[in-house]
Amino acid sequence: MVPNDPVQLDHERRIARLEQARHDMEETLIVIGEIERRQSALLKEHSELIVLSERRMAHVEQTLAEIGDKLNGMIGWAEGFIRPKPPDEANGKLD
Repeated sequence: MVPNDPVQLDHERRIARLEQARHDMEETLIVIGEIERRQSALLKEHSELIVLSERRMAHVEQTLAEIGDKLNGMIGWAEGFIRPKPPDEANGKLD
């Protein structure tokens, strides 16, 4: 081969560009893999947080229902205490 053969030089440049493109693609795939790993970890963490928040919300709703029942009971008791039934109704006598 001729030392400064233009075909050979063009071929070597193309080979070098292909090697650089392969190297760039490998790096890109490594970055994509890392991004996917991080996203997967975040999704797992978020799903765990959602489950925990749903459990907490269920507990809060149950507690609020219990508080509502107790308040209704106290209101009923207070109404009976503050406004006692008339003597006829208290003894079971009706006119």
